[in-house]
This record gives sequence, C-alpha cells and structure tokens, in this order.
Amino acid sequence: MKTTYNRPLLSKTPCSINFLSILLSIIILVFSCLPTIAQNESAASLDSLLQDFGTPGQFVIKGQAKQFKRDFFEFVITGFGDNERMAVPVDKDGHFEKSFPVILEQDIYLYLNGDAITFSVGESDTLEIQWDEADFQNTFSAHSNNTHRNPILSVQWDLYQRFRKPNLTLQSTLWENRQIWTEQEKFDKINDLFNQEVQLILDHSDEGKKPFAGLLVGRYFEYCQLLNDAGLLGKKDLTIDTTYNKVNHAMVMAYPILSLGPQYRIQSEAWFCHVPAYRDFIYTYVRMSRPFNIVVNDYSYPSSYQLTSSLYQSIYRVWGSTSSILMRDWFVANIVSRSFRYDSFALAENAFEKFSPDIHTAYFRSLLSNSYQAAKALKPGLQAPPLALMDTNGKMVNLSDFRGKVVYIDFWGVYCGPCIQDIQQAVPKLHEAYKDKDVVFMNICVDVDEARWKAALEKYKLDGINLIAPGWSRNPAIEAYRIKAIPHYLIINRDGTIANNNAPRAIELLNMPKNENELEKALAKP
Repeated sequence: MKTTYNRPLLSKTPCSINFLSILLSIIILVFSCLPTIAQNESAASLDSLLQDFGTPGQFVIKGQAKQFKRDFFEFVITGFGDNERMAVPVDKDGHFEKSFPVILEQDIYLYLNGDAITFSVGESDTLEIQWDEADFQNTFSAHSNNTHRNPILSVQWDLYQRFRKPNLTLQSTLWENRQIWTEQEKFDKINDLFNQEVQLILDHSDEGKKPFAGLLVGRYFEYCQLLNDAGLLGKKDLTIDTTYNKVNHAMVMAYPILSLGPQYRIQSEAWFCHVPAYRDFIYTYVRMSRPFNIVVNDYSYPSSYQLTSSLYQSIYRVWGSTSSILMRDWFVANIVSRSFRYDSFALAENAFEKFSPDIHTAYFRSLLSNSYQAAKALKPGLQAPPLALMDTNGKMVNLSDFRGKVVYIDFWGVYCGPCIQDIQQAVPKLHEAYKDKDVVFMNICVDVDEARWKAALEKYKLDGINLIAPGWSRNPAIEAYRIKAIPHYLIINRDGTIANNNAPRAIELLNMPKNENELEKALAKP
C-alpha cells in the first residue's frame, strides 16, 4: 500500500507580526511539523511508512514546440537521491508527450532556450508547455491539468523571467567581492533580492488565498543557502522589508514562513517531503553543524570518537542531531552514495558496510545498494569500460587507442562554471608539466551540440584529445562511467585498468607532493 502524505505543508495557525505572535507561530509550526515518529504513531504505521516511502507516481510532459530543430529536449528532476536527467522525444511536427516517474512533489529544470527554467510537478500532474523557438520569451506558456497548480506555474514563470539573471549575478558578485564587501553589504544584497521575490509572489497571492506556501518556503531556503555560502548564516536572518512587502494578518495565517526568524533550524518532515530547496539546504547545513538542537541518545557520537574522515564525521553529526528516522536514513544513504564519487572506493565501501545495515527505509537502502553495485563496476584495478567518441575532425577515437600510456579523462561542460575555471586556470599548467611524459589528456564535452563545443574549444584554447559525448545522459559513455555531475575526472593505467574513478582535479594535482600525485603513481606502474 502506498503511503499518502496528507499533512499540510505549513501550519495554518493564525498569528500577527508582533513578537509574541511570531514566537507563537514558530512554536506551533515546529510542533505541526514534528517527525512522524513523534506523533504517537504505532510501530506498525512507522514500519509501513519506512517500507512504502519512495513509491513513485507519474507525471506527463506534453505540448508542442514550433520551429524546433531537434528531436528531443531534456530536463532534470529533483528527488531523494541524485537529480535525474530525462529526455523528452519531439516528433517532426514539434509535438511531444511522455510520462515520467515522480515521488511526491519535485522541481524540474527544463533545458530550453539555452537556460534552465524551474517548475514544480507532482504525482498525476500533466504539464503542458508550448513555445515557438523563433520567439521563445513571448510565446512560451505552461499549464497543468490540475487547476490548483496553474497559479503556481504562472508565478514560477514570472520568477524565472524577472529574477533568473539577477540571482545568477548576485551569486557571482558575492564570490567576486567576498573579501571586499562587509558582512552587512553582503546581507543587504541577499535580503533585498529575497524581498523582491517575496513581493512578486505576494502580489499574485490574492491576500493569501493562492496555494503559495510551498513556493515561499522554497524561496526562503534558496536564500538561506546564499547566506550560508556567504558565511552569514547564524549571524544574520532574512527579514521582510515592509516598506514594499505589505504583509498582513491574512497572509501570515496562510504563509507562516513570513514570520521568518531562524526557521532553518526547524526539522520538518513535511518540508523534507515536499520542498526540494529545503532538502538541498539541510544536506549541506546539517552535515556541517548541529542545527536542530536535538539530542538523540542512541545515535550520539560514540565515546571512542576519534575519526578524522569527513565522511564519518558527517554521518555521526547527522545521527547526533536528527530525530526523524526517515530524514536520517536519507542523509546517510546520500552521504555514503556520493562518497563513491568523491572519495576513494575503499573508504566509501567501508562506510557502506558499516552504515547500510542501520538504514530502516527500504527506498534508501535500495538507493545506496544500487550506488554501491554501480561503483563496484568502476573500482580501481578493473578494466575501464569501452569508450568511443567523435573528435573535432569527425573521427571516432577509442580509449583503447592509447594503451601503453596513462590517460587523464576530464568530463566537462561548456556551461559548467567549475569546469571552465579549471580549463582557464589549471589545465594549461598541468598539460605543460606533463608534456614530455606518457600522459594523454582526454577532454570529453557532455552538455552542448557540436557547433557550440567547437566554439568553446576555440575560445578556451583547450588542447589534448577533444571528444564530444552528444545526448548527455543518453550517451552510452556517460552511462558506462556513471557521470552524474561535472567536472569529473578519471585516471586510466597503461594497461587500460582504472587507477582512480574519482581522480583529483587539475589544480589539486598541481599542488600535490610528488609521492601523493596519482598521475605520478600511474606513470610509475609498468
């Protein structure tokens, strides 16, 4: 039997903007969102929840794209593990219709018009989109078969049009001026843009009558993440500027998140299940602190805690501060699963064997087991999967062509900021350092078509063996090497075996002592 999550996303408790009411609303909100295990549910109900969680429903994307030249477009959907990249086939007349799995409510990022456009979807939704490729901004529209969701889609489109570029600009300028701006200057810029987005949502809310609670919670946690990235979380709290946000009693009744305060310190299964931005935020925040002020005796730090690995520290920190079994299982499954991509296989495998028996939720046990099985296929010492891709001359190049040499593979993308940073700042130095050694530098672009790939190669003067993996997630090479995020690096030994499927970035290799440098270690092997 599938479990239904029918609790309200946020408390509807009345409150006002004075201090006592705000405090009361926060207290009520905390108790309305307490974990399932704290609501006197029977052991049988809890077992059912942990067994049934993660059973997907379906949603449909349909519509028509006029003057569309490709036979598919892609989107990424959030979830309770890695985000998944999906492809929507488009026929010769521009029509498309396809069903996809979705668990509860998720965000999708439509890759259209050279950008990522965010909409939310839920089980049994049909998202109908239409546009003319020749005039995308003026012709694009999005509608749902669920009339309750249409106001949300409309606001999400307005948010994209008005704030996508300002938000990206804010992120880049915060980084560029991180050592120049004062904390107050950083906060003012973050809080001001947050207020502008809140104002847009409230302008469409019909005095709190529209179903925008989840939308506001999502924006709140997006901006909490910006505060965290800027080192301001815990020092500054987002505030509502009433000079241009006319927040009244009815709005706070409908949207308790407007009472603000440090609501990022609230542990909420409701937000966890229904607000992807909350999950994104707490995944970073909880692993780095103990935010919920909860002591759970059976999962506190062991008395002999001497572990130096950040992987183990993160897991014990989560166990020591999270009372929800569901959320705890999610944390552990994702921390260990992602460790297979960023840590040594031996360390990740040890964590898998140690912690997977303690995961109670069937879905998260399965997620972690699948990650482990996939990682085993790429463990050091095994033969690298076959790889054959097209180079700039249209010739197919095989990984096996370079047997007898060490191969350093860089999966990168034209629209990947960290990729381009490496290419501009570190890759030329690394290539120069190994130009007289038996190292082949293979650069595989994954995110654009041939024309934009070649333009980027010219722009960045990227040398080495340049190949393209068209189709991104649909490309067999991407599937074989489990490339979920970029940049991603591998080192292949002379005999074609895998030296490291999670190899260091170029800048890291340049700064490593020779006896720790994995390229040097691979070169030393026969």
